[in-house]
Amino acid sequence: MLVAAALLFVVLFVRPYRVPSVSMEPSLRPGDKILALRIGGFGRGDIVVFKAPPRAEVACGVAGTYVKRVARLSRDSAVLVGDNRAESCDSRVYGPVPRRNVKGRVFLVYWPPGRIGFR
Repeated sequence: MLVAAALLFVVLFVRPYRVPSVSMEPSLRPGDKILALRIGGFGRGDIVVFKAPPRAEVACGVAGTYVKRVARLSRDSAVLVGDNRAESCDSRVYGPVPRRNVKGRVFLVYWPPGRIGFR
């Protein structure tokens, strides 16, 4: 029963993602496979996964899911930046991101084996 409950929790509240670019180096590297927790919220300094807003897709030329660090929060949006500022298209370019676009807080790198660890 405990195993079933744990599996249900993971299926409902944890999602896997892959880091697509160098924008989060050295914290995360391209190709790192990460897990994001969909519950519990997020705060300044956390790394989050989010759906790129349309203005980010236009400014950066890439649609889909981004991974960035929370630099600042307001009542309804977040300023999200890459750790590798020189190689990151982030909120400095496309502005704050609506909080509703955040899919989850990154808490674990699970691949490659040499980089496994909590974030």
